[in-house]
Amino acid sequence: MSGTSRGVPSSVTSSPVAAAAAAISPKRSSSNPPHHHHHHQMLHLTTTQDVIRQGKCLCGEYIRARLKRSGLLNRKILQRLRNSIVPDGASVGGGSGMMLIAGGGGAVVREAFPILHGAGFELERMHPRLYTNVSRQISNEPWGELTEPDTVGCLLHIVAKDLFKTGVTWGKVISLFAIAGGLAVDCVRQDHTDYLQQLIEGTTDVIEEDLAGWLVERGGWLGLQDHVYPQPAEITLTGWLTITIITLALLYLVSLFLKLIGSNYLNSEPTVAVATVGSTIGSASSSS
Repeated sequence: MSGTSRGVPSSVTSSPVAAAAAAISPKRSSSNPPHHHHHHQMLHLTTTQDVIRQGKCLCGEYIRARLKRSGLLNRKILQRLRNSIVPDGASVGGGSGMMLIAGGGGAVVREAFPILHGAGFELERMHPRLYTNVSRQISNEPWGELTEPDTVGCLLHIVAKDLFKTGVTWGKVISLFAIAGGLAVDCVRQDHTDYLQQLIEGTTDVIEEDLAGWLVERGGWLGLQDHVYPQPAEITLTGWLTITIITLALLYLVSLFLKLIGSNYLNSEPTVAVATVGSTIGSASSSS
C-alpha cells in the first residue's frame, strides 16, 4: 500500500473535479470491437489480484500515452514508468511501445488498453478544463504545486473517494484514469518525474480498495468492451417463435395477394380480347 491511506496533507482539499467527472460518461461506439470473443473466455479466470495487477499496468500505459500526447515523454520517464509497473523478474514486451507484464495479464492489458485510452481521450477532448491542471483544481498550494511525493497519491485518493461514493460505473473508472493522466502531466511539468511512481501506486490502491470487487463481477477489465461496444441483445426462444410466426403470416398474405392478382388478370383477358376484336371490326367498317 502507498501513502494514500495515511493522513491527508493540509495542502490537499476536495474539489468539483470528482463531481464533474462523475457526471461524465463517454459515448458508446456502435462499431464492432476487435477480438471481442476473448471476453467471455476469460470471465472465469479473473481474480481480485488479476484486476489489481492489470489495473496498475493500465494506469502506467495511460500515463505513458497521456505524456506522449502532451509532448512530455522521454526515455528517462519511460524507463521510470517501466520500473513502476513491471514486477521484478518479469519481461517487458507486447509491441507498439506498450510496457506489458508477462503472462496472461499482458494479453488482457493489450486488449483492454486501446479501448480505455480511446474512451479517456474522448473525455479529455470533450472536457479539456476538467482534465488539465488537475493539481491546481484540487490542491490548496499556490498554482497547485506538488510539494511532497505522497501528495499526488493523496490528491488522487480524495478525488476517487468523492467519485465513487455513490457507486461505480465504467464512466467513472475511465474518468479516474483521465484524472491520473492529468496529474502525471502536472508532475512532469513541475519537474517531479520521481512522483510518477507514487501516482501509479495511488491509483493501484484506489483500484484495490474501491474497484476490484466491482471489476471481478464484470469479468475484469475486458468488461470495458461491453460498455464501449455493447453487444446486440440475444434473441430468446420465444423471440424466435414470434419471428417465425410473423414470417409465415407474411408469406401467407403475399401468396393470397399474388393469387388475387392472378385471378383478376385471367378474368380480364376475355374482355380485353373482345374489345380488341370490336375495335378491329369498327376500323374495318369505317374504312370500307
